[in-house]
Order: sequence, then structure tokens, then C-alpha cells
Amino acid sequence: MNEKELLRLEYACATFPDPYTVVLKSEEDDTLKCQFTFDRVFGINSEQKEVYEQAAKPLVKSVIEGFNGTIFAYG
Repeated sequence: MNEKELLRLEYACATFPDPYTVVLKSEEDDTLKCQFTFDRVFGINSEQKEVYEQAAKPLVKSVIEGFNGTIFAYG
């Protein structure tokens, strides 16, 4: 969360219980709203090196070997 969000005591509604799941919770009562599963997710404390090693490095290697590759990233 950025500085303004922290000053306003904003609520982080997304949690990342494992490397594949995003859980969205309600601000009012902290109950589960939605859960999504992906091939890989990176939480708010992920570092650029981790994202590259897990998501981009294998793709770059396959592109060099002649295969097409795409990374879809949001956030």
C-alpha cells in the first residue's frame, strides 16, 4: 500500500495464502468474498528478482530456443 493509503488507514483486501491463490475479503467483517487460483501470483512483498526468476526467465529461455512466449501481468 502506498503512503496515502496507509495514512487513511486503508484496508488491504487481497491476501496471498500460497503462490497460486488470491483471496479477497470484505473490509467490514473480514469474511471471504472471492478466491482465485492462477498459475502463479506474487504478493505485495514480492521482489523484482523473484518475479523475473519465476515468470520471465523460463520464458526468455524458450524464446531464445525459438518458441513464442507471452507474459500477462496485472498490477
